Amino acid sequence: MQSAQRISSDVCAHALLSNRAITCVLRLKDRRQQHGTRRQANRHCCCSMAESRTDTIEEPLKEPLSQELDVSNSVVDASYRSTPWAAQREKDASTSSVIQILMVSESNVCRSVLAEAILKQQLADCGLGKMVQVQSKGTREYNVGDGPDIAAQAAAQQMGIELREDFQARQINPERDIVQFDVVLVMDKFTAADVLREVSVYDTINKDAQYSLKVRRLGEYHPGLAATKDQEGQDIGDPLYGNVGGVDELADVEQTAEVIREACNGFVQFLLQLKGKCADGAAFRTALQDEVRNMQDIDWLKPPMLSKA
Repeated sequence: MQSAQRISSDVCAHALLSNRAITCVLRLKDRRQQHGTRRQANRHCCCSMAESRTDTIEEPLKEPLSQELDVSNSVVDASYRSTPWAAQREKDASTSSVIQILMVSESNVCRSVLAEAILKQQLADCGLGKMVQVQSKGTREYNVGDGPDIAAQAAAQQMGIELREDFQARQINPERDIVQFDVVLVMDKFTAADVLREVSVYDTINKDAQYSLKVRRLGEYHPGLAATKDQEGQDIGDPLYGNVGGVDELADVEQTAEVIREACNGFVQFLLQLKGKCADGAAFRTALQDEVRNMQDIDWLKPPMLSKA
């Protein structure tokens, strides 16, 4: 009896194992079939893609290639950097011997306005008025079209300096002004950075131009400021910064105007020394240009990508 039960149990166990084995085999076979079907589908897809590519290559273009590659709608506010090459060609073709000086401040309503008027008067007083012309501009567009600040007008009147009645603030045009003007006199490191961010790029393209050397601090020619070893000590600060107004602001503008007057006087003495070595106006301008090229470039807030390693 026990033997019969054991045999029956073994048969059942064997049947159970056989069923599991058969099930596993069927599942494995089914998976292989599915895998094979996927591979055939992929192969068919790849062949279709290859055929499609071949068909596309063989078919003639329905539209010009320029239209197919048009990405104008994908570009947001595209920017273009201008260059001074055209202005340089114009200057090379010119025969003018008149020296051109540009005074630059931030907004062209205070410091640069005073510097322009003061330098013009000093040049006229020493006989260089017809050989040296002076203009002024700002690096920012804040006050374009405006007249001189009221405090600047008051300071000029107190000093006996006449400001142009038709004066309107203008913004610097780096690619033209760095070529047109022989010297660009900035007021501080901030205006220097605004100008040199553009001009220094021109020098990386054309290293022989040395445009950056034309940019000088007006304070370099001040007898007191020039003695400081740190170039930032030669800055002529903005008296309107903070817009405090009233008597205090007027006093700051008057003090700044006096610093500008002394710096302009130092620049005039520098020009007179050069003029004494020259026979005519053309030689005078060439001597100034050569002198500027031999100067050391000024320190400014240079971006890391333009800093020397």
